[in-house]
Amino acid sequence: MARVPAASDEDVLDERGIIDATWVAATPGGFAVVDQLSSSVAFFNEDGEWLGRVGSAGEGPGEFSGGIHYAVAVADRLWVPDIGNRRLNVIDIPTVTWLDSSPLDLLQGAPWNLLSPGDGVLGAVVEGWGFAEPRTTSLSLWTGEAMEPSFSWPVDEDRRGWASRTRVVEGAGRGTVAILDRHEGEIRVRDLAGNILARYAFGEEAAVELSEDDRVFLEALREPSLAERRQSVERRLGRLTTGVPSGVARQLANAAAGSGSSPFNDRYPFFLDARFDPSAETLWVARPLTAGEIRELPAQLGWDVLDGSARYWDAYSYDGTFRYRLEIPVGFVLTDARDGRFYGYEVDPLGAKHAVVLSVR
Repeated sequence: MARVPAASDEDVLDERGIIDATWVAATPGGFAVVDQLSSSVAFFNEDGEWLGRVGSAGEGPGEFSGGIHYAVAVADRLWVPDIGNRRLNVIDIPTVTWLDSSPLDLLQGAPWNLLSPGDGVLGAVVEGWGFAEPRTTSLSLWTGEAMEPSFSWPVDEDRRGWASRTRVVEGAGRGTVAILDRHEGEIRVRDLAGNILARYAFGEEAAVELSEDDRVFLEALREPSLAERRQSVERRLGRLTTGVPSGVARQLANAAAGSGSSPFNDRYPFFLDARFDPSAETLWVARPLTAGEIRELPAQLGWDVLDGSARYWDAYSYDGTFRYRLEIPVGFVLTDARDGRFYGYEVDPLGAKHAVVLSVR
């Protein structure tokens, strides 16, 4: 439906060039592309035509660090968390202008998924770095002043498998949030106080066994990305430990050393990811790539891409009835689903990222 090419060596300095698309968010009448390397957010209409750009590298108003990875639209505003500058930034979508920013307190953890529960409230999952035992993961909601915890649950120490086992997806309706457990094969829809309103369960037949050969292959494929991630975590924690007690600093260092080191489980997750599209009343469920499918790919892709890619997305109605299966190209990483469209980026064989919008109607 729309495709924004990655900037080439010749046009990398052009103001319209997208160097490194890390997130594509649906906006009213179009979409926004988070460009991490240029520390900016570019805006396009639904046909992929350029509307403007907000941001540049820096620490002041309207500037971003290299730590921007997500964005979510709530009404006519785009919310962009900046991990490096510890701010939550707000951009006015109709005028493509920077509006404001507020402090984003990351001392008690690190947000690793964002959502809009559907009624103008922005939320984030925040995982604690071991300040208290037992460690917990919490859903924090943006109240306008700070990220305030809404409810929490214990961290599963046996976090084996395809990345973290628990994630948060967009709200399944007004005032709700959906939390999925990849290895239990269940999505739990809660209200903003943490009460369970609905469950979506996927049976044992969805599980695929992981052979020892597959395990060795996947761990070798994952290691370069894991090493880079450890370095990134260590740098970030180095900033967070400034001024904290030495005992807490040691806990943070230990958490960084063990980050992502758990081995793969004996089976693949039931599903890779899920998205609610309230306007189309569709629950999208992605099936993870198997090692066999990865071996058969015509091009070599990095682990960060393969970890977020799916060949099949299954459509369910809100009552849990299966509708149909959609096959999409491997290398397309979905970041948003709205109004019967998929938003994300596609990685080509040379590693360049292209922002893409797909129509799934």
